[in-house]
Amino acid sequence: MNHICHKTLLFLEPCYLSYPLLQNVYEKGETTLVISNISPCQTIPKDIIKVSSLYFQVDLNDEDAVFDLIHKIKRVFTIDGVIPGNEYYLPLVGKIATTLNKPSLLASSALAYLETSQIFEGYPQDTEGIDYKVDVLVKDYSLYFLNITEIISLSNQEREYLIRANLEKDLFVLIETFVKKIISDFKINHGPFSLDLRVNQGNCVLKDMALSLPHGDIPKLITFARGIDYYDTFLNLMSGL
Repeated sequence: MNHICHKTLLFLEPCYLSYPLLQNVYEKGETTLVISNISPCQTIPKDIIKVSSLYFQVDLNDEDAVFDLIHKIKRVFTIDGVIPGNEYYLPLVGKIATTLNKPSLLASSALAYLETSQIFEGYPQDTEGIDYKVDVLVKDYSLYFLNITEIISLSNQEREYLIRANLEKDLFVLIETFVKKIISDFKINHGPFSLDLRVNQGNCVLKDMALSLPHGDIPKLITFARGIDYYDTFLNLMSGL
């Protein structure tokens, strides 16, 4: 995917997980519009403001206030994509993106995902097997595998290592079929997701699943393993490219 040029991107509460992405976009010369929640316990993050073309605060739990702000922004800017910064606000991001006719995880799917994601805690974590992290992109219900890495845990250290997985065809088909079923069961239509799986004797167990926002070392690991610029890939996906 090629880097998007001269785009205006709306970030919703990037103070949690998507600050590196926001910084990356700003440094590339894109217009970054940031909406953050008003909270008496939350100070205005200076780092976020530095990489915001415009910074707004509004009560994100008051949808009327949020959409009043969105309509005011629309009068001045053409928004090319809506970027979530926190899973909690995924349903709101879906509603905003739908209003702006931009790609996003549907609000109904986001709500269902958040309500049922707690089931992961019920899966047997002590089952023996090999752990894999699977990064996928979903675009208009179509699934694209971005990366599959094996997780190596060291028993004497609280540390995990990700290595590029050399998968036999049967194992890849097993993982592919399982992930497709999970994505279908959650009715996920759009977005980047990361799944933690455990494979044992021809069976897969879902250990965890989350919206894969570009943060921490994950973008660097994907770039190192696959030569893919995860920041640009993410932005293209969320901008409908």
